[in-house]
Amino acid sequence: LQKNTNIEIPVDKGRNMSEKLMTLNRIRKYLYSIVSGESDEPIVEGMVVVTKNPCVHPGDVRKFEAVRVESLLHIKDCIVFPVKGPRPHPDEMAGSDLDGDEYHVMWIEELIFERDNYPPMHFCVEDKAKELERPVMVSDELDHLCDYIFNDKVGIVASQHLVWADQVKQGIFSDVCIRLAKQYSLALDFAKSGRAVPRNHKDRAFRYPDFMQKLDEKKTYLSTNALGILFRSCKSLELGLETEQNEIDYKLDNALVLENWDKKYKKSALRIYKKYCDKIDF
Repeated sequence: LQKNTNIEIPVDKGRNMSEKLMTLNRIRKYLYSIVSGESDEPIVEGMVVVTKNPCVHPGDVRKFEAVRVESLLHIKDCIVFPVKGPRPHPDEMAGSDLDGDEYHVMWIEELIFERDNYPPMHFCVEDKAKELERPVMVSDELDHLCDYIFNDKVGIVASQHLVWADQVKQGIFSDVCIRLAKQYSLALDFAKSGRAVPRNHKDRAFRYPDFMQKLDEKKTYLSTNALGILFRSCKSLELGLETEQNEIDYKLDNALVLENWDKKYKKSALRIYKKYCDKIDF
């Protein structure tokens, strides 16, 4: 929880599911999906929240209505998307293309937002393939590999997005986070598209929330959002457990026990102890 900020969800309230497409004509509403459960568990019906990794854009989290279709009850642990509609639902979430992606499906009432789905991002990538009038050589592949290593900014963009989402009042809905979400999508596809993310110093953050655990304390602040509160709670629990583990059950050494020590040495020992405490400002 402290490192990955993952909170386990009960299996009767959500799970990871594979995807399928539904070609039945009987379901025509665009926002409907079908979720199947395991074994003899009841089919999930009603509003559900669906997303997949990576999830950085507000539109990557979608709200759908799960319905029961008798002809699909043989499918287990799958979310079945309709083929009708202005845009495929999988493509609305991080530009998924039904190539075996795994979706996170949750039906916890507290996690089902009341607002409408945020407009999804368009994940189209400009074609920037170089046209060569000769066969591709090994040197071309090496050039592309070096270019990729030099311009790979997936981690940098993701970190900046996390920082601004915590600092800005609008969070992930802010202009800077929307802009970074688009850059993140470009950075992921750079190896295939050859289109590097342009450098934008305006989006660079100089202060980091405490849950990112940066070493420079001068650039770290206490986050008041959920991740910061969870991080400090886990940190306190971790320190408490370490303290308990370090506690030793001390036993008195009988060789050091002196008879009538309180009458002979107690006053002298207390006087010396007081001087010791004064020197260390105890």
